[in-house]
Amino acid sequence: MRAIWLIARRELASYLRTWSGYVIISLAVGVSALLFNAFALGGAEQRSSDVLSEFFRDTSGVTMVVGVFLAMRLLAEEQQRGTMALLFSSPVREVEVVVGKYLSGLLFMGLFLATTLFMPALILVHGKISVGHLFAGYLGLLLL
Repeated sequence: MRAIWLIARRELASYLRTWSGYVIISLAVGVSALLFNAFALGGAEQRSSDVLSEFFRDTSGVTMVVGVFLAMRLLAEEQQRGTMALLFSSPVREVEVVVGKYLSGLLFMGLFLATTLFMPALILVHGKISVGHLFAGYLGLLLL
């Protein structure tokens, strides 16, 4: 279990030490905010639950793209650095490597989703939102 957390911490730190992690988050939040402004808030008046549903629908597409970028980076970075052979010859099992990398991607995705919390807060300014709807939507995005 210790090896899993070591790998997850190393991978998460590599996201946050380089510009690639910040670029991925900033582009994803920017696209999500543009979609939120254009489709969820634009147009006729809607109920708060409808606006929140459209936010989660639009953000799900952005989340899928971010997930693809994160998954591609997990193993491509090891090959680019030339540490793939070192990683597989280390005294950790392949399952621990995969779970550690998955946890780091999941934590990074959680960080991305935490940066989008301002958009439902904007809905809350002029309307009401259900905490259950918000929790279920973000859980769905995280599991996506």
